[in-house]
Amino acid sequence: MSKFRTNWASFFRHFVPWFIAPPVPALPPTRFIVTIWKSSQLSDGWEDLVRCFDAVSIKAVDKENFHEIESARELSDKVRSRGGVVHAWGFHDCVDWNDAVREARTAVKAVKDLNAVAYHWNAEKEWSESSNPAWFASVFAREFKKELPDVLLFANCFRSPVDAEMISYFDQYEPMLYGTRSSTISTKFDREFARTDLVDEKMSVMVGTGRLEDGRNTRAWGYLKDVHASPGLASLVSSHQPRWVNFFRAGKISGHDMLVEGNDINPSLPEQVRAIKTQLGAGIG
Repeated sequence: MSKFRTNWASFFRHFVPWFIAPPVPALPPTRFIVTIWKSSQLSDGWEDLVRCFDAVSIKAVDKENFHEIESARELSDKVRSRGGVVHAWGFHDCVDWNDAVREARTAVKAVKDLNAVAYHWNAEKEWSESSNPAWFASVFAREFKKELPDVLLFANCFRSPVDAEMISYFDQYEPMLYGTRSSTISTKFDREFARTDLVDEKMSVMVGTGRLEDGRNTRAWGYLKDVHASPGLASLVSSHQPRWVNFFRAGKISGHDMLVEGNDINPSLPEQVRAIKTQLGAGIG
């Protein structure tokens, strides 16, 4: 009898948890951001057009200096007056320890000034070619989080130096998945979401607005719909389900503003967001 009890105890201990293990919790729904660079590029009535986004990200920092901070305050006030949520962003070098600390302190001041709930740390060539980019990124993140632990921090940067340890200091990894060919964009999505060193809960993306490539009417910086065998943005977001999708950027480029009006390839940004949300809601991947 003692042996029987022992065997059954072993069975329940080793096998029953496998059958009754709790389901993996579903990820929260994808949310959408539109990024603003300069107020001078915005069209009249932009503050009403961004209401379909979950947040508006406003540039406030350039390395260790503020970027048009008075204008950033005005933009933030307009977003909040329409019930919107403000994120801030800055372009950073962070090429050494001192740089990273100084730039983080400027970012902290900007976030407090704008009362932003998130910050997008944008770092590109200068940072990625520094002597130890992942370490300098973590220095920035730790200095920032020391002052603002509850502010969401995005690593919006070149991908090559990124590793799991670096991203552990950030709340979100937000690679720039641009391109003017749908196949290129799709490949970039698949590559980033195939990474096994980063958790799904931290995967976000920055994408193009779908504006036409300069001088060409047959190519765009992003495609909402599928193009032949290559999935478009709606399909990519539905299948990969990033936490945030950040469109860069609102405002006029070569005289055209995707926030206001679409083109021959893509609808306007508000229409793109609505179409993606519809596809997400329908569970189409």
